[in-house]
Amino acid sequence: MPRLALVLGFLLTTGCGRVAAPLPPFIRIPERIRDLTATQSGKDVVLSWTNPARNIDGSPAAGLSLVHITSDGEEVAKVAPTGAGRPQSHSIPAQSWIGTNRRFTVWLQTVRDKQSGAAEVSIAPVLVPGPVTGLKAIVDQYSIIVRWEPPQENPGLAERYFVRRLDRTGPPIPNPGLEYKDSTFDLGAEYAYEVVAARQIESGWIPGPASPPIRVIALDKTSPQPPAGIQLVVVDGGAIVTWEANRELDLAGYRVYRNGERAGDALQTGNSYFDPAYRDGMKYSVSAVDESGNESSPSESPIDRDGPSERLGGHHPGAPRHPTPVTFSLGKKKRWAMRSGFYMKHGVAGRGLFPALAGCREAAGRFVQQNQFREQHHPGASRHPSSSRRGKTLFLEQQCLSAANSFTPEISARSV
Repeated sequence: MPRLALVLGFLLTTGCGRVAAPLPPFIRIPERIRDLTATQSGKDVVLSWTNPARNIDGSPAAGLSLVHITSDGEEVAKVAPTGAGRPQSHSIPAQSWIGTNRRFTVWLQTVRDKQSGAAEVSIAPVLVPGPVTGLKAIVDQYSIIVRWEPPQENPGLAERYFVRRLDRTGPPIPNPGLEYKDSTFDLGAEYAYEVVAARQIESGWIPGPASPPIRVIALDKTSPQPPAGIQLVVVDGGAIVTWEANRELDLAGYRVYRNGERAGDALQTGNSYFDPAYRDGMKYSVSAVDESGNESSPSESPIDRDGPSERLGGHHPGAPRHPTPVTFSLGKKKRWAMRSGFYMKHGVAGRGLFPALAGCREAAGRFVQQNQFREQHHPGASRHPSSSRRGKTLFLEQQCLSAANSFTPEISARSV
């Protein structure tokens, strides 16, 4: 009886089963690359693709071990994959293939020696310009200025230059000339620039090889140009030194030197200077100074050699007996008149008085331009009083009255 119960219990605890249909085996073969491209950069062909993320059976593409690259049936490279589903590129020297069409094939191999299907692409490499020469960078007038010379190799193929600041993302900036100005930077920071010459074909721009990047610290150490057109005119009570106004955006003013020594401590904001301490034989020179304190080399003036009858002041035969008005325009709403009680010989006045008055407006316009630049590129910087309309008017008055009154006490100026 106990044995029968044991048998019955065993039968009750077991069930019936059946054999399931067989499952297909896993096929660990990577999918074929689907986005293979070929481009030319300098003297290299660059192949780019995305490694497959899955095998042909849909399973993850694990165990990728090698990427094989062939050109017209000849293997040219074996590289390690960057990983399943990740982008990858490889450069191949193409100098010996210039002018011929080349077919490239790329396929993958796994650690179990499984091979993906092959992806193909074709390209015909062309001649390109060589690297640019003489690459340099300076900081001046609120900008980093990058300059270069054309390449020595295939210079006629350089139809455009592409400039890249290495700390920026995005495409390089096309530039048709040999200079690039960058006005967005932080003072004291270091920047690096790369310039590439390129030629154009039907498919687009083909860059040549890049030159080594140039590095620069954003501090202005560039001096202004020396003032030009220095003139000395002797008048009763002193001498007038005039010069052509500089055009630098960051110009702070001028320093006048008498026999090599500073004539006054303050910078001259206009382009004229009256010196009551003049003596025969004195020599004058003028330098330009920018807002960073950089000073140009001085420009010397000739020693005045006019005889007494050629100097301003006194009476000259044929001189008018009444004051001679001289006017010049500062704009649509402002006119200034000056009356002098002495004879102005045309040749002398043309060298001294008139250029200074004309330079008055030019200097005022330069200061307004400086402030517009500061407001656009350096909003936090201090503003010059000429930034506002009222400030601009007052600034013009100060500049032109200063230019007028600096010649001699015998000249008076008033607004009309």
